Amino acid sequence: MNRVIRRSAVECFAASCFVTALVGGVLFAAGCVSPRGGPRQFSNLSAAEKAAALQLFDTLVAQTERLRRVAFPLRRAALEMCPESNITPSWGASIAVTETLPEQYRHGALMRYGLNPMEYGLTGGRMFLFITPGGPMDLAGVRAGDEVLRVNGLGVGSMREVSELLDRSEVALLLLLRGEERLLVEVAPTPVCGGEASLVSDYSINAFTHRESIYVTSGMLDYVLSDEELALIVSHALGHIIGGDPIYWGKNILQGIVAPSWRSIPAFAGMDSNRKFSEDVELRADRIGAEILAAANVDFGEAIDFWKRMSAESPESIAALHGARHPSTPERFVQLRELHARLFGPSRTPPD
Repeated sequence: MNRVIRRSAVECFAASCFVTALVGGVLFAAGCVSPRGGPRQFSNLSAAEKAAALQLFDTLVAQTERLRRVAFPLRRAALEMCPESNITPSWGASIAVTETLPEQYRHGALMRYGLNPMEYGLTGGRMFLFITPGGPMDLAGVRAGDEVLRVNGLGVGSMREVSELLDRSEVALLLLLRGEERLLVEVAPTPVCGGEASLVSDYSINAFTHRESIYVTSGMLDYVLSDEELALIVSHALGHIIGGDPIYWGKNILQGIVAPSWRSIPAFAGMDSNRKFSEDVELRADRIGAEILAAANVDFGEAIDFWKRMSAESPESIAALHGARHPSTPERFVQLRELHARLFGPSRTPPD
């Protein structure tokens, strides 16, 4: 059966949006914003400062790539369960311009991708790409740092122009600049469930959804012990999107483990609804998430202990969860064990 796919623009790189999200409400913005002010002149940085800037940017990219490498096959596996209104074409890439990156990442980006600081400093520059591992652009041979010159033969001067051209394309012909080499690459989007999974540069252990998109903090990526635990979190978020839980769009998946500034976001208002109803919704999201993990062939057996571990290592957070709208840790643990035994077989379910 042919399914209607809602067109969505190629994502601007999360780094160009997420740091200001905690103070600027950018979760609700249509595009990326350029922070005011400017970084120190590149030529004034010491060798140690340049090395630190490069390490910071590389860490950002590595965390983003890890999140998207885990999330992309889950979004693809969830396609058959996904409401048509939440099916999006993914190009498997984000675009950025150096001036839209938060200040602390700009110099690292310039050095990593060999861009000329004098040409690409505060005045902008060509757009370059961050690639989702396993996504369409990755499989087509596009690489992180490739600069976008043309889309379907048309020159592009802004991220909006790239997005609009890709929105209108079933197949895109990209003229890229990689170092001094120009490359012509043909790529087509892949339909997936929900929007891109994006990294939030914040040390809190948290994850949340806004409309059809998923956001995970860098603190959460540091906290999870495996990609399977991360997949458990992402699939739970997809469970909310598939379940059509509008009251939860914009909510924290781990309510109570959140910086106070996040609570000022309007989407969080009026969400302490009937607790039993809310617990049922959370358990349903876990059930849908487990089905997604099985469809993606992700054995989450070793990740079942995630909630138990959080209970032991962050009891104040779990206490907050118990008093909010999430089911208790034992209840969630029991259900996950039962789901794993049904989906993967009792012999593969770790002992209690």
